[in-house]
Amino acid sequence: MSCPGKIKKLESSTQKPLNREPPVRTLVDRFLTPQAIGFDRNHGPIPHINGEVHTVRVDGLVVDPLTLTVDQLRSDFRQHEVISALECAGNRRHTMRTLVKEVQGIDWDDAAVMNCKWKGPRVRDILLRAGLCIESTDPNRKIHVAFSCYQAECQDDNWYESSVPLDVCLQAERDAILALEVNGTPLTVNHGYPVRVVLPGIVGVRWVKWLDRITVQDHESTNAYQQRDYKVLPPDAIDSESAEKYWHCTPPMYDMPINSVVAVPADGETVRLPSTGLVEVKGYALPQGADGPVTRVSVSGDGGYSWIDAQLDNSGAMAPGISEAIKNDHREIESYYDKIINSSDKDEQTRFQNLFTWELARHSIGEELVVYPVFEKLLSGGVDMANKDRKEHMKVKEQLKAFQNMTPSDTQFIPTIKELMENLSEHIKEEETHDLPKLEEALSEEDSKSYAKSFGRTKMFVPSRSHPSAPDKPPFETVVGLLTAPIDHLADLFRKWPDTSGMPNPSTK
Repeated sequence: MSCPGKIKKLESSTQKPLNREPPVRTLVDRFLTPQAIGFDRNHGPIPHINGEVHTVRVDGLVVDPLTLTVDQLRSDFRQHEVISALECAGNRRHTMRTLVKEVQGIDWDDAAVMNCKWKGPRVRDILLRAGLCIESTDPNRKIHVAFSCYQAECQDDNWYESSVPLDVCLQAERDAILALEVNGTPLTVNHGYPVRVVLPGIVGVRWVKWLDRITVQDHESTNAYQQRDYKVLPPDAIDSESAEKYWHCTPPMYDMPINSVVAVPADGETVRLPSTGLVEVKGYALPQGADGPVTRVSVSGDGGYSWIDAQLDNSGAMAPGISEAIKNDHREIESYYDKIINSSDKDEQTRFQNLFTWELARHSIGEELVVYPVFEKLLSGGVDMANKDRKEHMKVKEQLKAFQNMTPSDTQFIPTIKELMENLSEHIKEEETHDLPKLEEALSEEDSKSYAKSFGRTKMFVPSRSHPSAPDKPPFETVVGLLTAPIDHLADLFRKWPDTSGMPNPSTK
């Protein structure tokens, strides 16, 4: 099988379907993996799809089923970039097979993984556009999102499908997207063109390629690759017969485990000691699930008697400082405002009203908890600057409180949000041209990134309604804000699946 653009160094593990990996040493030459050397994992033939006419259907437990073209996925939704490692669930199976026990599956070495910058709309935004309709479902049944590809028959089922719990898709911090690009270029055919699922921290089997359909449902996918594969069975499941009783009661794999590999020198390689007496060791490390990024890797050359910390190369990582994190939030809030103003569909206006309220409330309290105390601590005149910004926030909060209780049918709906946005725009302009530049001058790059992550973590635990009577200085607003702010249905929906990992919001990655 020929795949244009693939370099010849890729090593095939099996030929049909196409499954192959590059030499592991090629993965550690750079932070981002070019598509040309990315591994291939397939359960059937590679389809060639006309991206100009391809559509993705969104249905199931939604208010308004959608049929979206690739152009609509690109133009109707904000495009989001995320750097994430795509790793096959069976990566390093050869090591397990030789050092631990015999296991079934492709005999992968250490290179069934690729670290890339993916770009496309958030799955969360698409689901919220369709509107979730899950209130009438059995509360004891967990909601799932299934991703389907009907392009070709697979080895073990008539089509390919996989699913994940709804929270993986709904939490903005999880960065689930539908990728249209990778590393700044369109997806190649064998990596899912024209659209594939990207689920950071989740095993690669759930990252469905050549996506045809997204279904919100009250059960896991019934597909063979969800129910009878990619599960960690008990030790006594030593063959197909003994495994049979475990398939239905064993949960599917979701989060990838923490992992690290020494790529150079290769296993078993003889190294000539240079005159410096130092041997360069290169490799890669991956975090547990979505708990990244990796912050420390230690290497021992004497069986663990002594250790040395590795120098981490994250030169391609998207780790913005606090200013960029705040500006990213500003752009997101502005995009929701534009959707509300320009839409003639009242249901669509309501959905973006909820998003606007949710993001603005989280953003404002995040600033009050994290950013303004830093103004006061580090900047000359910072106390006055912070107090001025708090007063501006209070004015916006009063307007937001009124706006969130309106419906698009109210005559004051549009005038209210226009007045709110006028005040907010003045605040944003002054903050971006005056306050934030002064703050960045006072911070080291490391501190700026640290505050950006604190800002993101703080946003996770604030209510979706920013109540003006809540104190706006730490530590009181953390508790009082949650108690005084009425929690609407959207916030309650998000809070059913709290992310305890402390991941930052997408603007901080």
